[in-house]
Amino acid sequence: VNKAMNSTNTNAGGWAQSDIHSFLNSETQTDSIINSLPDDLKKVIINTKVVSGHGFGYTSVDSVDKLYLLSTGEIWSGGEEEDSARDKTRQLDYY
Repeated sequence: VNKAMNSTNTNAGGWAQSDIHSFLNSETQTDSIINSLPDDLKKVIINTKVVSGHGFGYTSVDSVDKLYLLSTGEIWSGGEEEDSARDKTRQLDYY
């Protein structure tokens, strides 16, 4: 499945306002990823505070989600300079 961040193919509005956010997390959207998971798996996926940026010079935005895209700072140390949330998280242990 290919999905765009939103109809403008940008990160305008940030993660919480994006179409892909709804596709991953919406419990009311029948074709969302979270709704396609078996009930036993859904029960063990915990809510996570997600801090996301939406471009250089913007403030970060918080949301609480079960599924999300990783930020640049969670993948590699320091992240991308343009990521306004890069200093609000840490590199994950796996990476």
